[in-house]
Amino acid sequence: MNIFLIGFMGSGKSSIGKKLAGKLEYEFFDVDNVIEKNTGKTISEIFSEEGEGSFREYEQQALLQLSNKKNAVIATGGGTPCFHNNMQMIKKTGISVYIKRSPEYLKKILKQSKQNRPLVASKSADELDHYIFDMLIKREPYYLKADYTIENEDTNIESIVSALLKKFSTTD
Repeated sequence: MNIFLIGFMGSGKSSIGKKLAGKLEYEFFDVDNVIEKNTGKTISEIFSEEGEGSFREYEQQALLQLSNKKNAVIATGGGTPCFHNNMQMIKKTGISVYIKRSPEYLKKILKQSKQNRPLVASKSADELDHYIFDMLIKREPYYLKADYTIENEDTNIESIVSALLKKFSTTD
């Protein structure tokens, strides 16, 4: 069984995914890391040199590659489920979990890590507010297609991982 973590950038998919994979004794993969490994470029380089369209193509290729894994936890990018047939592929090849966070939580996290995120790196605080709000409106319909939703403002990753482990122990 593969578990795909979806949600907005900054929601904690990678941190939660690493912990969850460890507890389940699964492999952990981050779609962005796979893209970087496959292309030999950073995500920022891809965006600046080739644009978002090329990035989304690389993203789909990485997702296809990862969907063939067995017993993996896969942290997707924030936009991954929203492009091509990615959400359909996710649902066909594993269980999907939407890590849902409030816009306030996301803004706090993204302000701290803006420089590592090409889509928000140059945004002012006001622009970041508007971006998060607008993108959540566009992306949430995709996120809500997930098999499970974990809504949690707790920064304690352990509590989220525990909640997920309980969900998965009742699905067997």
